[in-house]
Amino acid sequence: MFGHRFALLEDAGVPEADFGGNGLVAVVPGGAVIRTGVETGHVRIGLRILDGPPPDVATGWEEIVEVSWRAAVGGASVVGPHTSDSHLRRVTPPWPGDYRLRVHARGRDDTDERDAEYYELVVWQAPAAPEIVYSRRDRLGHRLRGEPEPARPDQPETAYRWLRHSTLGEAATVTVVTGTNVADVLRAFGADPARPESMRAINDDLMRRQSIDPWVAMLDVGDAVLAVEYNGWQGSTAPVLTRVSAGGRAASMFWNINAVTRLSFAERGEVLLRVEPFGDVDAPPPVTATLADLDFADHYRNKRLMGLVAVQRFTGHGITAEDLARIEAADIGFRIVPDLPTLYPRRPKPGGKRLGPALPEVTAPGIPAEALTALPEPELRDLTWWIAAEAARYAGLGDDPDIAASIAARTLTPDAHLRARRSQLDDGEHRWVWLALHRATNPDPVAAATDTMHAARYAAGPHAANLVANAQAWTIRPTAQ
Repeated sequence: MFGHRFALLEDAGVPEADFGGNGLVAVVPGGAVIRTGVETGHVRIGLRILDGPPPDVATGWEEIVEVSWRAAVGGASVVGPHTSDSHLRRVTPPWPGDYRLRVHARGRDDTDERDAEYYELVVWQAPAAPEIVYSRRDRLGHRLRGEPEPARPDQPETAYRWLRHSTLGEAATVTVVTGTNVADVLRAFGADPARPESMRAINDDLMRRQSIDPWVAMLDVGDAVLAVEYNGWQGSTAPVLTRVSAGGRAASMFWNINAVTRLSFAERGEVLLRVEPFGDVDAPPPVTATLADLDFADHYRNKRLMGLVAVQRFTGHGITAEDLARIEAADIGFRIVPDLPTLYPRRPKPGGKRLGPALPEVTAPGIPAEALTALPEPELRDLTWWIAAEAARYAGLGDDPDIAASIAARTLTPDAHLRARRSQLDDGEHRWVWLALHRATNPDPVAAATDTMHAARYAAGPHAANLVANAQAWTIRPTAQ
């Protein structure tokens, strides 16, 4: 796109046009020219060819104008002033005749933002008819028509537009915490305040190892602590939010390159809301006011930026470009030892439906579900910890003091718990053994047995078949073990 315009034309050249009539589209021989906000660069264009007029007028667009144009030969293309290289080549029907074109535009006033302009062109064959203006709401259109510009306050997320072009643009979690200090926030995240490292060195190490091991950078802003994770998500997890909010409030916004997001709020050690913000967010009273005028159903508004607005409203502090610059100038980060995975119950609803997250049916490799559910809880617990002990034995860790103590106590000792957490890192050791021990502590006895067996198979490696066979024998003759 060049010269504030692009066109839907049968010819390659885009002529100059007068947009003073409707402020958006001008009909020219063989097509129509559309006025853009940005002078040079890229805009997003969608095009639909219909059999007849759209059933209704689309919402969410600032300018909508419908015009008639006549095709001399057909096969018009979407082109720019100096090029016909477009994936929208010869997209209209390949025959002459009269057509209607409905042009939708949004973001023409946001010329300082890359990829902020959107257009949709809708074409169908129809007799010539008068122009129809369905919407005229942007400032540019008013200026082109010679009308006074409307008073349009900026949306609240405008203050965070700088972030789209920052080092946090693609994937990050920003957490804001009140009522605490940097050292305690680091501990709540699972980091050691006494072990700072260069952010650049951490990033280089992770890139070299192709690892996503978590780490975090901190900034004390007086009345709050900012925690920034580059391509991380620990601040969006319930255990971290619970710990970090113990003395006040915490809120976080996570996003990644796949457009997955998570908006979270916690207060005094209680997680109030963790949600992928789509549509109307069902929020508890302490959070409701923070979401006012943030329309997460409007896919043209930026969810991550609106989420940061909500974080700021809830905690009283947001992140600024200056804050991020200070963090990066300091070049100090802290590696995180992540929490162990959450243990979920496996309780079927009547009719076979399950409560909670969508998880596999109750089953362990080689053991029928009925065999597990038929065992009394004490025997299920015995089976579970025997499986965990066998996993350790097959892995050559049966005499490890921390593992032996955990099996004897039927819970992870403090030292074992830390080792289990460290095992989840990319360079961690004996991950499946520690996962088996962790899963054995699940309060749900059936889930404990099932999930422990799943992990124990991998810990046992080439001995997995023997482990499964012995577990089958246990369920058949439990009193013999």
